[in-house]
Amino acid sequence: MPPIYSLSYFGGTTQSSVIQLARALAKAYVSQGNGIKSIEEKVNRILSYYPSRSKSGQYLFNGQGENAVVATGIFLLESNLAMLDQLLPKLLDIFDSLVGACWEDPPSAVYIHKLPPSENFAFVLTSILCQIAGDSEKYRDEIVRHLIGSLEAFNKLLSETSMRNKRVCFHCLPCLLGILRAFGRVAPPSSAGNGDSDANSNCRFLTASLFPPPSLFKTESSGGAVGVHQLDDGLADCHGELTLSLPQRPFDAFKPILPRSVSHSIMASQDSLLRPMSVPHERSLSPKSPTDTLDGPVGSRTFVGDCNKEEIPELGSYLFDRACSTYSNYLAMLEGSVLTSATDFMLAFTETEIDSICQLFRTLTETCSGQPSAADFFDEHVRPHRPHWYPYCTLYRPALLCYLLLIRDIVRAQHTQLSASLTQKLQSLVMSTYKESNEQISSLYGRESERLAHGSCVSPFGLAVECSAACVPALVCLVSRVEDVDSLSNNLICWAKDESRKHALGSSSHLLAVLYGIGRLAQRFNSIAKEALDCLNDFLLLPSRILSRLDAARSRESASGAVSGKAGLSAAAAARRDLATQLLHKVRDTAIASLCRVLIVDPTLIDFFLASVSARFFLAVESTRDTNLMYVNTILSLGRVAVELRNCIEDNRGSRTQEAVVQFFQQSLQQVQTQRLPVDLGGTIIDQLGCLIIAGCPTVDHQILSLFSELSVRHSLSDPSSSQTLLNHVINAYANMGASVTGEESLYDLLGRLLELFVLLDLEARNRLTDLKAVRRKVTECLGSLIPVIAVVSLSWLLRISIVWLSYFRIICHRD
Repeated sequence: MPPIYSLSYFGGTTQSSVIQLARALAKAYVSQGNGIKSIEEKVNRILSYYPSRSKSGQYLFNGQGENAVVATGIFLLESNLAMLDQLLPKLLDIFDSLVGACWEDPPSAVYIHKLPPSENFAFVLTSILCQIAGDSEKYRDEIVRHLIGSLEAFNKLLSETSMRNKRVCFHCLPCLLGILRAFGRVAPPSSAGNGDSDANSNCRFLTASLFPPPSLFKTESSGGAVGVHQLDDGLADCHGELTLSLPQRPFDAFKPILPRSVSHSIMASQDSLLRPMSVPHERSLSPKSPTDTLDGPVGSRTFVGDCNKEEIPELGSYLFDRACSTYSNYLAMLEGSVLTSATDFMLAFTETEIDSICQLFRTLTETCSGQPSAADFFDEHVRPHRPHWYPYCTLYRPALLCYLLLIRDIVRAQHTQLSASLTQKLQSLVMSTYKESNEQISSLYGRESERLAHGSCVSPFGLAVECSAACVPALVCLVSRVEDVDSLSNNLICWAKDESRKHALGSSSHLLAVLYGIGRLAQRFNSIAKEALDCLNDFLLLPSRILSRLDAARSRESASGAVSGKAGLSAAAAARRDLATQLLHKVRDTAIASLCRVLIVDPTLIDFFLASVSARFFLAVESTRDTNLMYVNTILSLGRVAVELRNCIEDNRGSRTQEAVVQFFQQSLQQVQTQRLPVDLGGTIIDQLGCLIIAGCPTVDHQILSLFSELSVRHSLSDPSSSQTLLNHVINAYANMGASVTGEESLYDLLGRLLELFVLLDLEARNRLTDLKAVRRKVTECLGSLIPVIAVVSLSWLLRISIVWLSYFRIICHRD
């Protein structure tokens, strides 16, 4: 049997027969029970495809052998650890042999991924072993002992100059990276997404996500979304004069108004949150067409869009394509945050084990700094022969980053407080690495030619930035002494305020970590809440020059396409614009999220914050900074604060804050309509008011809905484009509400308001216009946009009624 290189975890769309066999055997084992000899014989057949040993005792890995090892792991996890006593020693033997193994290079025409095959295989094998350790208390200590022993062996290999060769660079170092990236990480509880609650649901999720079975491959519907424009042909036969006036707008053209981070917070509070890793292709609340709701029960229309429009890859593509990627980073990307909760996907390590990892990290750090000749060796012997799947341009820095990511996740996932000595050891080690990385960022940024010369490689500058970004959350969790807290907070605040750094945009991930760290540090230590609030307030509302540069870059690229007179932007200009837009959203959203954390931990600062924001907003004309950007930042900050504080019951601060924010928004809308504020700001305000409705703010719900009705009637027949823009945003907000409404009473209330608004708009059109043709045109334009929204809400109501009747019918049949 020839080597199989189109592996599922290497991006192939078809899985090898041995992996499919393992999955079928696991299913048969679970359904038929233990002691089935035929199944055990077929599992032994899988073992016959394992990598073979050479005369020197080294394993020779190729596609066939890797598939067989992975298939064994899939069988174990999906059969609820059947035959574990027999199969685990074989997996551990393969794992221990990675340090001295030989690898066959895959054909370049077949291998499509961007990380080395040895790294991907080590990552998968380590993930399987860690999942077994999390599910089997009996073998947990043995597996962790093998994991740490493997790190020791790789560290020793990298420290020996005499052993340095291309095999070590192309295969052994990637193996170490794969082990570190998966070390201790397990699938979150109840993340299978299939409704099962048995013990091996985590295992099924892990294997089904990294190696999707054929039944999980998605098929695209040929029909697509149903749009109003698809009704044109039918209407043309009877009402030809109305055909051209029908809005050419499909249901999916509605814009989602919730960022992922806000949607996760809202859905979690409503106890309807789907675990984010169970739907990696979905993102945020968004309106869907009536046909889309037939694919699942009412209330399942979640995470299907993102107002930031950031494309998120599948879990397998992310982990096997992106250097130094981890489960935690992927979860955070899904949630629209810098980091997510680490307690769900990390094994609980003892202090002895953590101390061993810390010592290994220190040893590698000393090796890296003590062997400057490693860079010369790499440039002379590795770079000229670098395959297309090898993205690294340094020998040790990727391993240092992976160690930092591991330490970061470990300290954030600890359920118990670490001893003072171990905490101090970790803190000093991470702090020294943080300072060194910051120095490298400043020194490497100016070498533009060197950065460009790396091409598709992960540059030293990028590795230094990521190392600094990984250090910040770890330090936030480790500091405990007052002087250390003050020192770290001053360091982070100064970094956020310092606008003289030219590399601030290039080190965006570090900036995001700093903004995140300011909010988290204020959560742990209330004493710095005021300083943190002032820093974040200035960053958003001055605004910071970093935000100004990003906004200017986005506007410049968009303006260049408009000036050129072409139908659209070039691919390069559009890519630059999208990158600047995504980065602007990330930086701003992270700062706003940290601002909300500070206000939640110290509600006494809310009144000060609202007063400060109001003063800056209405006096912004006198500012020399970007007033339009400041306006948008203010509106987004207030809307997010009102949403996050909805559950704050201390002195009714949550409801009082929402009322103050809605009043502020109403005053701002009046100034927009009198053209004292930019017209585009009105749409942002309406979007934030819609977010308040979706979040469930009962004290202001009716006030906002009444405002929406008033705006709709007032601007429905106005000629200025600004009025039409406001009306479109109101209808878009209604569409988002229709997609996210959950309670039956709320559903009826929203449907009633939409129907009432539909009638009011029709009456207003007939009262104000005397020309019959104009009446038809205006009625079609204004009311046609509401029809999809009413259809979504009406169909949701009909589905609820149908579900109730079906349940009643089943009960009656069961009784009979």
